[in-house]
Formats: sequence, C-alpha cells, structure tokens
Amino acid sequence: RLIRLVNDLLVLARADADALNLDIETVDLGQLARSRCENLSLAADARRVSFDLQIGEQVEARCDADRLAQVLDNLLDNALRYTPEGSSITLCIQRIDNEVSCTVSDQGPGIHASHLPFIFERFYRVENSRKRHGSGTGLGLAIVRSLVQAQGGRVSAESIEGQGTAVTFWLPVDCHSTD
Repeated sequence: RLIRLVNDLLVLARADADALNLDIETVDLGQLARSRCENLSLAADARRVSFDLQIGEQVEARCDADRLAQVLDNLLDNALRYTPEGSSITLCIQRIDNEVSCTVSDQGPGIHASHLPFIFERFYRVENSRKRHGSGTGLGLAIVRSLVQAQGGRVSAESIEGQGTAVTFWLPVDCHSTD
C-alpha cells in the first residue's frame, strides 16, 4: 500500500512539472476497457457486481495506453468500492465528433452536490465514504484528472445521492501532451 501511495504521488508530481513521459500510440479504447474490466473481474465477482460495457464504433484515439489504463483502473476501482453487492457498473465509450468520451457509472450511495467541486482535488475524501468504505488516499480522482489533462482532455462528475455517480472523461481523437 505504501508503494502504491509513493507511485501515486510521483505521478502527480510529474504531472505538475509537465514531466510525464507519454508514449503516444493508436489505442482501441474499447479493447482497453475490456481488459481493465477483466483485470477487476475477480473482485467484481466476489461482490456479485457485473460490468455493463457499452462500446460504440470508432473509439480509437492516439494517446498513452498505460496512462489510460491507470485512469480506467482508478475509475473502475472507485465504482467497485462504492457500488452495492449484486448491482452493476456501466462503462460507456463513444466517439462524438473529434473526441472519445468514457463514462463510468455506479449505483452507489452517490455524492452530495456540495462535495462534487472538490472530488478531483488531492487527498479529498467525502467524510461519509471513510466510515463506510475504509481505506483510500483520496488521490485516485486527482490522478485521473492529471492524466486526462496531460493528454489534452477533460473530466467531470455527476452524482445523485442514493442513486450513484458517473465520472466522464473526454479525450481528443488525436491526444496530445499539454506541454
């Protein structure tokens, strides 16, 4: 756990210094999403949570596959942590004009509107989530934002208390570093 914390802090420090080494290549985001869901399938099966993949056509982008895998892992891990047993997590990827959007939606407890502006900040955790869901550093969504922005994208979240949360990121089809 300590090693993961150090690695997370290094990613954020590199992003702050515009020193992320991005390996830009053509990435099939649908294939990447399938592999990330497969990677988390044991944890999902243990909680009887299913992944509902909704993947559109032409969802390729020129970006960094490893950094995008990290983004998806963080979003899916959060969704899995907060989604109730026996429910599902939806991962929707589609191309809209010159962007690809990716939304991870859960059926968890949701986030009060007053917290939404802060959830992408480092170390920010909604107080109630600490009591219900144990450990977490509050760095996952900060990393998501940094890695998406480093590739010319943006991220946002919507949530309704008691109904769940949806986090969406958009990347240009021809991703590029923000350097």
